[in-house]
Amino acid sequence: MKIAMCSDWYYPKVGGIATHIKGLARSLSKLGHEVQIITIKTFEENVDNPITNVVRLEGFTIPGIQVLSPLDLKQIKQVILEGKFDIVHGHHAFTPVSLYSISLASKHGFPTVLTAHSLGIGYRHGVIWKTLKPVLYPMKRAFDKADKIIAVSKAVKQFMSHIVSHPKKIEVIPNGVDLERFIFPSNTRKLRKELNLPLDVPIILFVGRLSIRKGIHILVDAFKHVVKEFPEAKLLIAGKGFLREYLRYKVRANNIADKVEFLGYISDDELIKLYAASDIFVCPSIFAEAFGIVILEAMASGKPVIATKVGGIPEIIDHEVNGLLVEPNDTGELRNAIIRLLSDKREMNRIGRNARKKVEEVYDWNKLVFRILEVYEEVMTILR
Repeated sequence: MKIAMCSDWYYPKVGGIATHIKGLARSLSKLGHEVQIITIKTFEENVDNPITNVVRLEGFTIPGIQVLSPLDLKQIKQVILEGKFDIVHGHHAFTPVSLYSISLASKHGFPTVLTAHSLGIGYRHGVIWKTLKPVLYPMKRAFDKADKIIAVSKAVKQFMSHIVSHPKKIEVIPNGVDLERFIFPSNTRKLRKELNLPLDVPIILFVGRLSIRKGIHILVDAFKHVVKEFPEAKLLIAGKGFLREYLRYKVRANNIADKVEFLGYISDDELIKLYAASDIFVCPSIFAEAFGIVILEAMASGKPVIATKVGGIPEIIDHEVNGLLVEPNDTGELRNAIIRLLSDKREMNRIGRNARKKVEEVYDWNKLVFRILEVYEEVMTILR
């Protein structure tokens, strides 16, 4: 099968959508399918991409604006029509490359699938989004041209159901991880030496964009109280974003600068080791978290995750079984959850083992890829 995956969000841009596309493309390729990724040129520099079959469209990403990328429409039309694809699969419901690809492919008789990866604010309240339908009409037209829509969580399905004309064509298939790549170590000392991390202190890890939505400022506020109970604890922050300088100021103002390390961009290989070398992973998002692939990656590494009850996160974590759920924006509850796990290593290890087990059972790309293929077969059958 020849598959086009079309998205504005692909490496060198980093984030959940790029990770999803890479994982799905790798799994499809292993099964003998031909995958071509169609994306757009960017100003970003850090490229970490093992998939070589990538077409980069002319145009550019406006610095600081990640979702409005001028396209060379003639070029994308040429790429789609000359590709003779069996499936055109758009990723992200609100960006130009995926939406234009879906519209164009549908017009010329290609089977189409659109994966929705994001949530809107107030996604539960249909009245808001139904009121906005006239504004969203150009996007809605593209949504309706997709033969099938995949939502990465039930929360995303609920959101998209307010906008599309035929909600029954939405199917939930979650994000996955390439489980074989993640390390589940019995001892972290060797990895910590390799990463130049302290050997015998508690390490808390955050991975993500340094933005308000990700709640990293809440974690910093909670951590300044954690170190009162665990003075040797370290907080590692991996990622880039506009809050970086504010956060640096915040840790200095709270006299914890020696206990917080800003790692910046981390390559995939380094990140896998970082998950394994840490004790606890924290995802403190405060709103609109559609799923959280970083949560899966930490769970695949056998780490207990503390995350907030927002968006699709509660669909992943079973509270007190394979992780802990806390209220968003609640510094005290987040602090208490971190202290609780650091105070009970047996509990921390139990939750970590259960986390790995859930990923093995539910979120392994080697299993999920067949659910995606079933969707492909379904839409191809519709058009035969």
